[in-house]
Amino acid sequence: MIIFVYVYCFYYYFIRSDMSGLMQTSFFFGYNAVVCYAFFLMLGSVGFSSSQLFVRHIYRSVGRCRGTGRRRGVLCPTLPVSVSCSGPSSANEAQRDEAEGETGSCGSS
Repeated sequence: MIIFVYVYCFYYYFIRSDMSGLMQTSFFFGYNAVVCYAFFLMLGSVGFSSSQLFVRHIYRSVGRCRGTGRRRGVLCPTLPVSVSCSGPSSANEAQRDEAEGETGSCGSS
């Protein structure tokens, strides 16, 4: 975006303005370069800061849900329970698996 703004400065200087001379040219392009650099720094710092806040928020949420640093009042989604390949460990689990159409074979038929 900053490059587009600086290219537009060239367009404005050569096509639309009546400026001429070394002093006007150097001041115009010099000040526009400073303004473009200031926008570059501002937009870059805003983008970096927002990305960093987002990533920290996501990693804190994952840490809480795993039981490390869980705070009061924070609702965490239930994490999937790992499936054992040895089959159901009780009769209740076997009945539930049959009702759901699952087998204890971990994908092999």
